[in-house]
Amino acid sequence: MASGSARTREGVENETSPGADRVLGFYREATVLVTGGTGFLGKVLLEKILRCMNVRKVYLLIRTKDAQRPAERLQQLLKDTIFDQLRSGTPVERLLERLEPVEISLGASDPSGLGIEPGAEARLLQETEVVFNVLASVKFNECISTAISTNVGGTRRVLLLARRMRRLRAVVHVSTLYSNCDRPEIGERVYPDVCLNPDTVLQLSTVLSAEEMDGLQHCLVGALPNTYTFSKKCAETLIQQQFSALPVGIFRPPIVLSTYREPLAGWTDNLNGPAGLCLATVKGYVHVIRGNRHRRANLVPVDYCVNAMLVAGFDVAERKRNRTEDGERWEREQLAVPVYNYIYEGPNLTWVLSTYREPLAGWTDNLNGPAGLCLATVKGYVHVIRGNRHRRANLVPVDYCVNAMLVAGFDVAERKRNRTEDGERWEREQLAVPVYNYIYEGPNLTWGRYMSSVSLGFDGLLHRLLWDHSYTIVPSQVLYRVLSVCCHTVPAWLLDAVRRLRGKSPRYRKLMMKTSRSLETMSYFGLREWNVVNDNVVRLRTLLSPAEARLLEFDLATVDWNEYFRAYIPGIRRYVLGEPKPSLPRWSALWNRRIHFLCRLLHKLLWILLCLKLGHRLYVVRNLFPILIS
Repeated sequence: MASGSARTREGVENETSPGADRVLGFYREATVLVTGGTGFLGKVLLEKILRCMNVRKVYLLIRTKDAQRPAERLQQLLKDTIFDQLRSGTPVERLLERLEPVEISLGASDPSGLGIEPGAEARLLQETEVVFNVLASVKFNECISTAISTNVGGTRRVLLLARRMRRLRAVVHVSTLYSNCDRPEIGERVYPDVCLNPDTVLQLSTVLSAEEMDGLQHCLVGALPNTYTFSKKCAETLIQQQFSALPVGIFRPPIVLSTYREPLAGWTDNLNGPAGLCLATVKGYVHVIRGNRHRRANLVPVDYCVNAMLVAGFDVAERKRNRTEDGERWEREQLAVPVYNYIYEGPNLTWVLSTYREPLAGWTDNLNGPAGLCLATVKGYVHVIRGNRHRRANLVPVDYCVNAMLVAGFDVAERKRNRTEDGERWEREQLAVPVYNYIYEGPNLTWGRYMSSVSLGFDGLLHRLLWDHSYTIVPSQVLYRVLSVCCHTVPAWLLDAVRRLRGKSPRYRKLMMKTSRSLETMSYFGLREWNVVNDNVVRLRTLLSPAEARLLEFDLATVDWNEYFRAYIPGIRRYVLGEPKPSLPRWSALWNRRIHFLCRLLHKLLWILLCLKLGHRLYVVRNLFPILIS
């Protein structure tokens, strides 16, 4: 879909009845803090907030990088294609009025650990209402020290800052669905079963060198496949243990792909994960992939992911408000002193009289109340009594009264114990950080359909194809290694040999080794499937008005994957490779046609050789011409 079809807040508000836009109302005139706003997910989040949420201000935490100051990086960021529609409707000068970069340094020693200038920090603490913590190192095989420092230490610093914010309403921490991929079933809860306490992990990464931490990686990571998932799991545990009193929620997306429709179709700025794999296959670098083509591929478009995050932010704030009200009501109920009205509501007497049976019948030691009255009437002193003979007399024998008192004493102790247990259970339930597993459990993409659908948008118009677009997906590790040698390693050696003969430095073997490592890393997710609970995400849909649901669409059942993939490879070609023109230079188009011809010719020759080997010479002779031209 063209970028002009992206919806704006003004259009939705015109369709929305007053009071119905609860989510839009939550963000209206709010001050938002975004970390990781210069990354892939952060850019789309920032664009959506500025275009649709009508916020008062957005603070963006940015580091100095490559000698570029935060203000310069922000100017550069706004030039990205993803902001084209936003810039067309709002001048950059006006955007900068609502955007303020805040310089950070993760090596700082101030209370927040972010190295924020005091004046800027004071503004953050005074004004910020909503925090989106998107800051992360997303490399699967990142050095474990870096992964811990960024994903665990960075999260801790941001939440320490959030804890001091006076007007804080919600914090959304972006984790990953695979933070618990060592479990067959992933619920919407934090699993604190890391090998070490997060504080201990942080201390180790501070005290030990990078080499020493690499030596401990196997022990620390355990059954998790890589340092990324381990560090994300540690960060979740840290949040539950130390920051659960905050209005914080954990948002777990699966693998995030390029945009579906908003603000433009097919936009991405990287080749991480499946995007790089697809490009490698269509360019002819990769022909063998280890995985199971029938396994469900947990993939989501980034614009849908951002919409779900925004609704989750509203839900976190609502949960906190309800939790406070429920807590006050529960406290009033639990702290009420128990009272025991010892009275029998049937046709009986209730007043403390002499004993009934224990320890002896009729015992008393006074003439108080009814006892004195009875004695006075018996002795003839009293003949007239004012009262109603039909009213119930609340009279009880003293031995029964004592028995009830003893049981009441036990009940008071039990109530106290139960109140303590109920309080602890209630506190655990109320302080459990809400988790949002953003996944669609209906019939979705499989890895086989994902790879085959890529060809919908591939028209062959890519510069310098190495080989024809062909691939196979195999689950067997042995078969994968054999085919990888034949289809990847040997061709890489041959191509490097040709480059040496032409006086050029070899590069294909090194490139293929890097590609093979990426394929091995991704195979873990391509071979497995998880049972994922997503009740909280399903519940998010009920919070939206019809107009908001159109503006903040995140139901993956509404994605037309054929439409999506028609823009997928063209998006990579345009926004990552910088090849906006659909036409190729004459020499490049000629090269691609030659590659395609050679591949088809090779396939035919292999088929002929196989037939000859199997003794079908007569079949080959009779059908040689049809085979060659087919």
